[in-house]
Amino acid sequence: MLVMAKRRRSLALGSAGVLLAGFLGYVALTTSTTVLSGRIAGLGTAYWAGFAIFGVILAVAHGYARWARRMDALVRAGKQRGERG
Repeated sequence: MLVMAKRRRSLALGSAGVLLAGFLGYVALTTSTTVLSGRIAGLGTAYWAGFAIFGVILAVAHGYARWARRMDALVRAGKQRGERG
């Protein structure tokens, strides 16, 4: 069980780090460069990039929640069988 807790923590912190780096990169690109200054379908590319980052954050959160539920079910099943960990 301790191994799963460490694995969950490393996955959560790693994912949060990647998403934070992506978001800070987005902020840097929109404030310091002209990379995202174009337009797509009448809307600025910075808005599209922001929407994409928001979508990725939601997808990662959903994936993590599903993974955590599976791990919790495995822990509960192990406890019911009397396994230690």
